[in-house]
Amino acid sequence: MYRLLIIDDESSTREQIRASINWNKMNIEIVGEAEDGLQALILSEKLLPDIVICDVRMPHMDGISFAMEFTSRFPSAQLIFISGYADKSYLQTAVRLSAVDYIFKPFTLSDLLNAVEKALHRLRTFVHDKSNYTDDDFALKVLYKSSAPDFKRYLSDLELPVSFDEPYSVILIRLNSGITFSSQKILDS
Repeated sequence: MYRLLIIDDESSTREQIRASINWNKMNIEIVGEAEDGLQALILSEKLLPDIVICDVRMPHMDGISFAMEFTSRFPSAQLIFISGYADKSYLQTAVRLSAVDYIFKPFTLSDLLNAVEKALHRLRTFVHDKSNYTDDDFALKVLYKSSAPDFKRYLSDLELPVSFDEPYSVILIRLNSGITFSSQKILDS
């Protein structure tokens, strides 16, 4: 099952999201709810959501700030923004963060369903796209997913030529190709 986290400071909106869809039928489990981005970040570390439905304007930490931090930790998770505000800068940031959708409140059932179906499609494409393991973020994806309950299933879906039944280690090396060295300083020394 895919794991869903709902983030909104209005309990009525969280309730509407919970009650509007038969989540089990969509193979989605609502694993948690949060009232702001700060609370959601803490929950995300424990719950490892695959899909996040997130309000944009909330106290303590808004949805955009949450999403920037969240996507750096969980790059394969899918974000759906909901908002009562049609702010152009929020929409632009949502696009930069590769959000699945930006739904305006009050939203309809079809708006929510369409966004969730897009998120599911992206998740399935990610898991079944065999070429994903050659992209630059593969090590990060393995690192982030390694504590998820369905980690072995995730790896077996990638059909890697490696056995994960034995102990293994992941080493993540990030090279900064923008660093340059001045040969003049070295020669002068």
